[in-house]
Amino acid sequence: MKVYFITVLTLIAVSASHAFALSSLQGEGEARLDSNIIAGASSSANLCLYEIVVKTAPGIEGAGTDARVYLKLSSADESDAMEFPDLESWGWMGPGHDYFESGNMDIFGHAPRECMAAMPCKMLLVSDGSSGKPDWYVNFVEIIQIDTDLSVVVRKFFINGWLSVNKPPYQLFAYQDLCGNDDTAVA
Repeated sequence: MKVYFITVLTLIAVSASHAFALSSLQGEGEARLDSNIIAGASSSANLCLYEIVVKTAPGIEGAGTDARVYLKLSSADESDAMEFPDLESWGWMGPGHDYFESGNMDIFGHAPRECMAAMPCKMLLVSDGSSGKPDWYVNFVEIIQIDTDLSVVVRKFFINGWLSVNKPPYQLFAYQDLCGNDDTAVA
């Protein structure tokens, strides 16, 4: 629990530093909205930075994967969404990092974009099952939203299961709909 708490505090500190950088960009025309990723637009004029944390299970043989991973985060009616066709390409862990390996807590990010009208409440995580290590045991996917006022909102999607055609539940995706649940944390 202590390690988790320290990790969360570290993520919040990193998020705050990203948010400071984000706030300095607002109004200068330097912040880039990536229209290839945004499916729909919110009515909010604020910019937000979205960090995604993916935890691969530690201590489970074969938990890591080298497969290509797709992630979609969306609002209740799916009119506002972010899609990451190749999540690893959005990684913030540095050159040479091996993503989605056993015990990893990998961090990904989205360029500043208009804030979603509401925190994403639907999550679809898909593995394409490719590579010599297609099976993957995922603990959770966490979304951290930081706006220009430095408000931080966190939502966590607990998966705690395999994305695999060889192990139960014998599927390469995890889908969760937390819409209507008030399970976000404000930091």
